[in-house]
Amino acid sequence: MKFELSDANVMMMSGVGVATVAGFALLAPKEHHNVFFAKDQPYNETMNRWFGQALACKATTDMCISACDANKATLKANLKLSGVQWFAASAALAHASATGKLNNIGYGAAAGQAAMGALCLWRGFSDD
Repeated sequence: MKFELSDANVMMMSGVGVATVAGFALLAPKEHHNVFFAKDQPYNETMNRWFGQALACKATTDMCISACDANKATLKANLKLSGVQWFAASAALAHASATGKLNNIGYGAAAGQAAMGALCLWRGFSDD
């Protein structure tokens, strides 16, 4: 079985990436906060869990669209949307890191999110 960067596979990768962060925030909110946020940033368990819940919704959308028999237009539109969302998250992390609100891990996470955004946009705008 050969892996390929098809539209559906990239959409699934996006969903799994979002689900990873969602699970971390939902299941271990304090640890999630400590990994990402600077020590002087306030912690709120409820807000961390709501953040995880919101990400879980996005993750399930990506995974469901990739796993179902979605038409090409739906898949392409969601890839474009996901690409923009990944880039927005990347910019937010980079800004928060630059202003001292996040630990240095924020820069690496921002780079990974930008890469995922580029992959989604590439597949979303590609002509098959």
